[in-house]
Amino acid sequence: MGSVMGDSMKTSFYVLLLVLLTNCASASIFPHGTWLNASNTQLTDLDQLLGAVDRGSVVIVSELHGHKPHHQNQRLIIQKLKDQGYTVAVGMEFFNFTQQTIVDQYLAGDMEEADFLKQVKWGKTPYGNYKEQVLSTRGTLAKTLALNAPRSVSGTISKKGMDGLSPEQEKLLPPNFELGNKAYYERFSNFMGGHVPKESMDRYFAAQSLWDDTMAYVASEYMKQNPDHVLVIIVGDFHAAFGGGLPDRLEARGMKDVLVFTQVNLRGQDEKSQRAMIEPHVHYGPRGHGIFVSTEAL
Repeated sequence: MGSVMGDSMKTSFYVLLLVLLTNCASASIFPHGTWLNASNTQLTDLDQLLGAVDRGSVVIVSELHGHKPHHQNQRLIIQKLKDQGYTVAVGMEFFNFTQQTIVDQYLAGDMEEADFLKQVKWGKTPYGNYKEQVLSTRGTLAKTLALNAPRSVSGTISKKGMDGLSPEQEKLLPPNFELGNKAYYERFSNFMGGHVPKESMDRYFAAQSLWDDTMAYVASEYMKQNPDHVLVIIVGDFHAAFGGGLPDRLEARGMKDVLVFTQVNLRGQDEKSQRAMIEPHVHYGPRGHGIFVSTEAL
């Protein structure tokens, strides 16, 4: 009996130890809801970060698609900027620029939501995650912009390369289209490794670059015509973090005041992985200007 009891106690001890080690490995180095200065990972707050915004600014707010705290922050940032007296336009990655008339009709109240979602071919992602952001420009002097390239064009590039585009598709490329820089390609290759065959990587990167440069072109054209507005762009985190993607292309197209607020989720990551996500990279620099830390389950 004593031997059996001893084995049982040992088993319980090792189970408890495993739980403790697991919890330690996945504990966030910053609590949920923390805002950080991306250049030094020092604690800050959203109001202080937004203090750098001025008329003519482009504010990129990244997200992990479907993560509710990130969507809540997008709404909060838009509202705070409006409360500060700015005319706030909103740019959406999820609509392509050929759909701008549809977006305009929806914002004007000339189209029911169901028809709108059908015409823009909205997918399975809950529209409720973005509805308030999209409608935030209704009744203002600003617009909600459909920023992205048509998926038919990016899809052709990912499958066939740039040479596979039809003459009609080539007309949909942004003027002076350029691929992302070398560092961005390196990050993209590391991120996509195992998901995309090596021989297809260049094509997929060209498609990724098309998204970035198209969004940058549409956004920059709007801001050139509305230099006193603030444009908040809602986009997936990889397009925004560490530059190279959308921020780089915006600056290349003449936008001098680009602020990047990236949003991460540290849940389940060990300390080394967490620090790699939030600390400035030795080659790529800081993630942006501000970082929001989430620890909630996706």
